[in-house]
Amino acid sequence: MSKNTIFVDGLGDICIVRNRRAKRYIFRVKDNILYATTPFNSSTNDLLRILGENKNRLKTLLQKSDQARPRLINLDYRIDTPNFKLEIVEGSVSKLLLNDSDKGIQIVVPRNTRLESPKTQTLLVKAIELLLLRKGKELLPSMVQQLADKHSLRYAQVKINLSRGRWGSCSSSGNINLSAFLLLLPNHLIESVILHELAHLTEMNHSERFWSLLDSYTNGQSRQLNNELKQYKTSVI
Repeated sequence: MSKNTIFVDGLGDICIVRNRRAKRYIFRVKDNILYATTPFNSSTNDLLRILGENKNRLKTLLQKSDQARPRLINLDYRIDTPNFKLEIVEGSVSKLLLNDSDKGIQIVVPRNTRLESPKTQTLLVKAIELLLLRKGKELLPSMVQQLADKHSLRYAQVKINLSRGRWGSCSSSGNINLSAFLLLLPNHLIESVILHELAHLTEMNHSERFWSLLDSYTNGQSRQLNNELKQYKTSVI
């Protein structure tokens, strides 16, 4: 097996991996670099021809890989939603400091902090998630109460967590569980998730009866809102 790199306009650097066992060309992306595994005796001209024939597909592959990479939390990082605003700033401090005001939350980091270091990134993610959880416990229960009252629904209690697996859930005993990551959504989608869980108080399933009931709460937009929700993720990066 041997490796070398070539540059192709529109695709960037491509790492060529010549493999004695390879019988065809295989492309994959790692760390935003395109890797081409080729038969050991294949020529560079053959590879360039195949790259040209598949250029659009490979560009899409690179774009998807780039979009899937976690955001780096640095001084350009912002969260700006109706219910949660946060930014990272430098200051004359010796350790992380939080400034909370009506305009939002500032996480102040010491000057010359290596923000890109894994240790700092982990610390910042944890700090942001805890702030999100605190804000979620402050805001989300009252939203549930208002929507439940509007539709004459009764639930047992509301619990706020940092679930990454789902936006919310409803137990058979009437407990509503909501992820604090909801605060990263626009208000109409927060309401959509809450109404989804409230509808489970009546229909503990996703049958047509459930969607019809949810349609009655959302002006017939239940599935449209559910599809829109798929554009978001339970993560701060």
